[in-house]
Amino acid sequence: MISKSLWLFLLTILPFFASIDLVQVSAKNSWCPITKPRSHEIVEYGKFAVKEMNELGGTHMAFGSVLQGATLKDGEKVYIRFELSVKEGYDRSRYMVDMYEVPIIQFKKVTNIRKLP
Repeated sequence: MISKSLWLFLLTILPFFASIDLVQVSAKNSWCPITKPRSHEIVEYGKFAVKEMNELGGTHMAFGSVLQGATLKDGEKVYIRFELSVKEGYDRSRYMVDMYEVPIIQFKKVTNIRKLP
């Protein structure tokens, strides 16, 4: 038979181990900042987003640059969130873009676009 002190010890220490496991999972699946926004791959994400914006909105925006962002790898998907600068005629505007890519099948999808002030 297990003594009361052992039960108390187990009840005290088990939540600690459970929290360690949760911390490791959240650290493993965390967003990583985009360190080189001018890299070929990141610029391609930006150009793809502008193309999608033009097709969906009937606009004639031109790609400017990716200013900053972050990526998250979750299994086969790569989630990308970035701030995009576009040219609209003579004006420049900034947009926040959320998208994901499944590299193994070469599939990209923009999930959210919002204009920044």
